[in-house]
Amino acid sequence: DAVLIAGGIGITPFLSMLHFEADHPNKRKIHVFYCVKNSNRAYFHDEIISLTERNPSIHYIPWYSDTQGFM
Repeated sequence: DAVLIAGGIGITPFLSMLHFEADHPNKRKIHVFYCVKNSNRAYFHDEIISLTERNPSIHYIPWYSDTQGFM
């Protein structure tokens, strides 16, 4: 199992990991926190959503600092 926490463009190294997990599903649970200022800055949101649809073990949590504060 894994917890991935990324801010802004820092999500890019995790995208390859998420693509691997989507292509090779197993019982490993992955929680992804994508921390950005607001939804307009979540540039990879749609891509991450599509990966969660391919592998339900990937749990995506967008975190918006303008409404939720800093993590």
